[in-house]
Amino acid sequence: MLFGSYARGEETSDSDVDIMVIEDTVSHQGMEMVRLRKAAGRIAPGVGIDILVYPTEKTRDPVTGTVLYWALSEGKVLYECK
Repeated sequence: MLFGSYARGEETSDSDVDIMVIEDTVSHQGMEMVRLRKAAGRIAPGVGIDILVYPTEKTRDPVTGTVLYWALSEGKVLYECK
């Protein structure tokens, strides 16, 4: 899911790309974020990419005002696994 300034169409030359990945289960959230950032860095070197990872269960009732809340509210789905 793309969120933040790029999702809103408000990006500037200083903007990074904000991506949220929602997985059914996440054993090690921090390790998964590091793994995905490394992979994204190989695909788009020099582009600032911020990747957040959440298990599906935490996305069901996000706290208003949190990053998770805003990402789910304004985000654009890039890929959905069925």
